[in-house]
Amino acid sequence: MIRLRDILAMDIFRNFKIIAGKNGSDREVKTVSVMDAPDIYKWMKGGEFLITSGYVVKDQPEYLAFLIENLDKHGACALGIKLDRFIYEYPQDAIEKANKLNFPIIAIPFEFAFADVINPVLQEVINHQSRILQYSERVHQACTKMVLEDEDISTILSFLEEHIHQEAAFVDTCFDKTYYTKDTAQGGIEETGRYRIHINEEEYGYLVFGSKWNDYDESFRDYYQIAIEQAGTILILKLQKKLTARQIEADYREQFVQDMLTRNINSKEEIINRAMIYNWDFYLGGIVFIVDIDHFKKQYLKHLDENVNRRMMEMMTRVLLISKQRVGQEYAHYVYSKLSD
Repeated sequence: MIRLRDILAMDIFRNFKIIAGKNGSDREVKTVSVMDAPDIYKWMKGGEFLITSGYVVKDQPEYLAFLIENLDKHGACALGIKLDRFIYEYPQDAIEKANKLNFPIIAIPFEFAFADVINPVLQEVINHQSRILQYSERVHQACTKMVLEDEDISTILSFLEEHIHQEAAFVDTCFDKTYYTKDTAQGGIEETGRYRIHINEEEYGYLVFGSKWNDYDESFRDYYQIAIEQAGTILILKLQKKLTARQIEADYREQFVQDMLTRNINSKEEIINRAMIYNWDFYLGGIVFIVDIDHFKKQYLKHLDENVNRRMMEMMTRVLLISKQRVGQEYAHYVYSKLSD
């Protein structure tokens, strides 16, 4: 994003001055246009740096306040006016209106032709857009490569740091783990900002950002979001893959436990060998607890709607969590399976 203050910082415009609405200098400049009609605001698309000699309002300078209000309403960026051509003094009500709206009024030196303003501004806008396209292409290619090669999270974070020129870490809330790049793995980072990784209401974690590097480009700040969003998408894909694998493994584990409880096992050797897949040791046998929720299935004989069913599922989840906590206090290496009630 090219901001008005970036344009005014160019050496060629060093004698341009903001005489009102200075707090609006962060407005985005998308193009530059010449004011050739009093109602020019009707054709504003947003982001215009409008310049004028003042000729169209020379006979009614009081119109400037109305013009500024409508330019601001239609999304224009700023109004540049030549002094000592047709207007020799800015009306006070126009100054007050610009300050109130934070709409910049720029004093353009008398000797500047319109082309002296238009050409450098448009060139800067085009150059910036070209940089954005090149940056986006680099990000896209790098992200595609990381997905195809199934790179680890540390590599994704290294890519992100390289493209946003700032330290980054990832807090994985699905598996309760924090990832760093190899350079920051030991000392961690001091958080200066974060970006939530989620789809709708399902959260996967968040990126944490630390100190900015010396080559951090403040004017390019908004476009670093491209790399952040792309990295976030890759992280979601990796976590979804891990979650799917975990669920599949959990389903197999639960099926194994159910086979034991229902005596769907051919031999002790089968138990021992299947248990080894999940790093369980049942060689010496074990103790079985069955936790039964009284009168649970009777609820299905009554009127059942989505709300009642949801509350029943929530209750089952609470009972499971409490059971796991209580058993875990006495038996650290327990396994479990869900069997309806």
